[in-house]
Amino acid sequence: YLTGNRSDDFFIEKDTGTLRVAKVIDRETHARYILTAHVQDGQELLQECTSELIINVNDLNDNRPEFSMAQYIVSIPEDAPIGTIVTKVHATDKDFGLNRKIVYSFVEEQPNFSISRSSGIIKLTKSLDRESISIFNVSIKAVDSGNPKQLSITRLIINVRDINDNPPEF
Repeated sequence: YLTGNRSDDFFIEKDTGTLRVAKVIDRETHARYILTAHVQDGQELLQECTSELIINVNDLNDNRPEFSMAQYIVSIPEDAPIGTIVTKVHATDKDFGLNRKIVYSFVEEQPNFSISRSSGIIKLTKSLDRESISIFNVSIKAVDSGNPKQLSITRLIINVRDINDNPPEF
């Protein structure tokens, strides 16, 4: 039989001594088990032997990245210089190792903006003109590096703030 914290997640087959999983286990809930296996004399149960079992649970890519916000809304003046940081999106993944590493990208090509694949920093790459386009509605995805890959998508709304760059006209 087994003792220890969460020992009911496992069981030992009495005939073979094989340790088996009794329930669905999840590394994000409990990554390591320290249990004690007890073996008793089969007839009188007077003699007992114990052994410590350390079980490290391997990670599966079973979680998708989660953005820190469901939607990002920012404003930028129309005279902002090229290279200006517009915002930074951020996602986290509950998995471990490569399953946790996130790569950011735009869902559709954005000629006015670039995104750092590793940091999620979005920069201006083309001059803006509020009189032409006053708002950008951009979809951004975060994809983990696990197998199979998991992804999430968020929206970024960029409001272009007007500046006094046009003279009055009759």
